[in-house]
Amino acid sequence: MDRVRSSPPDPTPVAPVVLVTGAGKRLGRGIALALARQGWDIGVHYATSATEALETVNAIHALGRRAVPLRADLANEAEVLALLPELTAALGPVRALVNNASRFVFDEAADFSQASFNAHMLPNLAAPVLLARELHRLLETHPELPQPAGAVVNLLDQKLYGYNPDFLSYSLTKAGLDAANTMLAQALAPRVRVVGVAPGLTLPSYLLEGDEFARAHAQHSPLGRCSDPEDVIAAVCFAIANRSMTGSVIVVDGGQHIRPLPRDVSLMPPAQPAQGTSRTPAPPQDCPAAQPPAPQAIGFQTAFVKGLRLDAQIGVFDHEKGRTQPLEVDLEVRVNAARFEPQQDQLDEVFDYQALRAVVLNVAQAGHIQLLETFACRVLDRVLALPDVLGARLRVSKFTAFEDCAAVGVMVDRGMS
Repeated sequence: MDRVRSSPPDPTPVAPVVLVTGAGKRLGRGIALALARQGWDIGVHYATSATEALETVNAIHALGRRAVPLRADLANEAEVLALLPELTAALGPVRALVNNASRFVFDEAADFSQASFNAHMLPNLAAPVLLARELHRLLETHPELPQPAGAVVNLLDQKLYGYNPDFLSYSLTKAGLDAANTMLAQALAPRVRVVGVAPGLTLPSYLLEGDEFARAHAQHSPLGRCSDPEDVIAAVCFAIANRSMTGSVIVVDGGQHIRPLPRDVSLMPPAQPAQGTSRTPAPPQDCPAAQPPAPQAIGFQTAFVKGLRLDAQIGVFDHEKGRTQPLEVDLEVRVNAARFEPQQDQLDEVFDYQALRAVVLNVAQAGHIQLLETFACRVLDRVLALPDVLGARLRVSKFTAFEDCAAVGVMVDRGMS
């Protein structure tokens, strides 16, 4: 297991140690820093974000606590099982675990596959269960500690309490982790407590950002705001500190789960207030129990970028390595038409074609790729995570593979048929 090297500060009195997965950035970093402020020493797990993990470690050192970066692929069982022993060797006995890291890539019933499910299941479900079990085994070697001696916090999702059909593999694995939260609490008691924290819409991403994120954050919860990072972090710290909690879940979402949506929040069109008023109209007086309105049917449009020419480092042959070569990409996307029906000829009423182009160029410029299929899958994974994209079809052609043919290529379709 590779590890970014960083010299910790001078030894301090022994403090409790916690492993936070996915702690290099975003919510994981916030959790790690909050626990450090509360006196914990931190194992900062990361998979690919080595630079960000080292920044987190340095920030923890600045708080006067110890920290060590730990690289592991959570889809690799051997690397998962090595995490706690390596952290123990570096900082001492581990007392808590925060299962924060997870894979979140769009799929739905139409394009569900075993490959997509397994790619989510291993890091989102199998790794948290393995780590919880290993924490219990390590704490069995310390019978002198008062019970409960350790705690596990599993990051879940508010959508488990109001299902919709989007991000199917992700949702199935989080549902499994929700069930495991109960079963592990039963199996690991009294030595280890197990608590879930289920955030709502919390941070901007390439799914939702800018004004669209602010709109969704305010629109889709009874409190007029979903969860902020500070809300989720506070819940995690509370779950670790409260010695009477196990087998339960704290839902931190501004009530988002009691206002379920027919689609994922990133695919929902903006709410349209009643004409002449910004208030929700009262239910009819002759209706004894007003029913929620039926979800608006979502239509589709197809947007496309055709004949995009670019250079990329791609190929398995020796003459293809270390230099770029031309590619041509055709990309079609199925778009939520309810979101893009221009009424006032405004730019925010059309699909962001520049975002499609940027995704393709970013993948092409990220480094050498051996297979066209890999290039296509990486592009589609990112395109399908864009707001309002419900399906995509990509064709990529490479022109310099063989002297006796004009081009070779691949076409991949997800959710378009």
